[in-house]
Amino acid sequence: MRSSVQHNCDDQTKEIRERLRELNTKSYYLLVALSFILVLGRDNSGKWLHSPFPIQLALTSTALAAVVPLQDFSTAKWWLVTVQWFKVGALLIALGFTLCWVWTSI
Repeated sequence: MRSSVQHNCDDQTKEIRERLRELNTKSYYLLVALSFILVLGRDNSGKWLHSPFPIQLALTSTALAAVVPLQDFSTAKWWLVTVQWFKVGALLIALGFTLCWVWTSI
C-alpha cells in the first residue's frame, strides 16, 4: 500500500515539474517579446512614444516568473504547487499589463 501511495505522489510531482518547465518556456518567450516591445516603443531620439510603465511592470512580472528558480529550493509537492501558482499569477499580471499597454498606446 505504501509503495502505491509513494508512486502516485512521485507521478504527481513529475507532472507538476513538467508543467513548471512549460511555464518557464512560455515565460522566456514572453520575456523576449516584451523586450522587443520595450525597444520598439521609442522614437529615433530615444523618447518614449507611449508610457512605458505597463510594459515595465509586465517585463518585471515575466522576469520573476522566468528567471527566479523557485522550484529548485524544495522538492515538496506543496512547494511545487505554490511555485506553479506563483508563475501562473505572474504571467497573468504580465498579460494584463501588456494588454493595457497595447490598448492605451494605439
